[in-house]
Amino acid sequence: MKILFVSAINSHVEIEVRYPQLGLGYLAGYIRKKLGKNTHEVKVINNNVETVLKTFKPDIVGISCLSPNYSIAKRYAALCKKQNLPVIVGGMHISLMPESISRDMDVGVMFEGEETIAELVQSYDRAGIFDADNLSSIKGICYRSNGQPVFTQSRPLIDNLDDIPRPARELLNIKGSHLSMFTSRGCPYRCVFCASSRFWASTRFASAHYIAEEIKELYYNYGAKLISFYDDLFIVQKQRLKDLTDILSKEGILGKVRFSCSARSNLIDNVMVKLMKELGIVSVALGLESGHPRILEYLKGKSVTVQDNITAVNALAKKGITPNAAFVIGSSIETKEEIMTTYKFIKSVPLRNFNVYVMTPLPGTPVWSEAVERGLISKHFDNWSVLDAVHFAKHYKKAIILSRHLSREQLYKIYKKFQLLRYWIFFKNAYLHPFVKDIPKMFWNLTKEKIAGLIRT
Repeated sequence: MKILFVSAINSHVEIEVRYPQLGLGYLAGYIRKKLGKNTHEVKVINNNVETVLKTFKPDIVGISCLSPNYSIAKRYAALCKKQNLPVIVGGMHISLMPESISRDMDVGVMFEGEETIAELVQSYDRAGIFDADNLSSIKGICYRSNGQPVFTQSRPLIDNLDDIPRPARELLNIKGSHLSMFTSRGCPYRCVFCASSRFWASTRFASAHYIAEEIKELYYNYGAKLISFYDDLFIVQKQRLKDLTDILSKEGILGKVRFSCSARSNLIDNVMVKLMKELGIVSVALGLESGHPRILEYLKGKSVTVQDNITAVNALAKKGITPNAAFVIGSSIETKEEIMTTYKFIKSVPLRNFNVYVMTPLPGTPVWSEAVERGLISKHFDNWSVLDAVHFAKHYKKAIILSRHLSREQLYKIYKKFQLLRYWIFFKNAYLHPFVKDIPKMFWNLTKEKIAGLIRT
């Protein structure tokens, strides 16, 4: 059987093209181990779908996407249906908005997908069709029956992440020496704008030994020099970091590979920074979100403070670890004065780079529920591309604005002010950046994606 996995991305956005399709790599690796590499040929792509459908001639197609690209996923599903191919859709969007499954999609995989996709492939192998008779007993899916969405019993999560085969990276379009991996699933926190904790339900961690084996694979097989941990919170378990450092040291790899990760500022203290430095972490992305106490509490709860943010940035910078950050402006309760407090905060701390996003409601989050309640999102909402918070400048006139204090134009003007500060800080500190060799390319990509939006009046 031939299985085609498609990541529905916006091919005109360079960062989406570069982003590794590790989720589909995990599915491919699981299928090959569970069902057999010789009997199931898997291909993973993120573009040229129509051409690959003709040349690869798959028996079944799986499509994964986030909400901003759901219209692209629907278009791909329609292409598949023209060739009478069965279509499975998975990923964050369909898991949190299963009722949006289109008529060109036979079945949706909800939440964690490895065991579910393997069972679906086995079912199709046996029956040669997806219908209610063979789908109703499969856990963790949604499908349409007589035009109405049907949801089966939820599937338990895989308890031990060490049992999951590593991603089939040989099927991915891997280039360069900056690679990525996951060492956990889930997040124990519940930020109002983030759906990660709703998607994963619980937080699970791979062991230090499992992580070390994957690092060895990336170093020896792919020539990795820098590995980014894409976990929501890589540093939560201090002992795991200690164990990982010890294992890499014994394996002779410590110091030969550098790392970057994401973190939450209330988890960073001097002990943690020391551990990160010993492991070889050179860059940390912090979700600081706001420099104003009231807004920070609204966004992230009471578990983190502005002082935590200041302490974390200073502690990292002092030890030579590059602190980067993300901020969110334009929530419904935030005033212009509170936004400008964040602007001043950014200027007051030693950040090397930052991103700012205008609050965008995504399915499964409290701000999505707020947008629905306020009538900003209708029951039949289908304009998914406006949920792309990364490229707000390109579509701000169509974006869903939650602010009760600022008009669309006022918020856009403030956003541009933040972006100009971002460029100033980034290029002022460029020589300190751990990815300094990539800066010319990064500048070119930033120019293509952002400048047009910044100069628009």
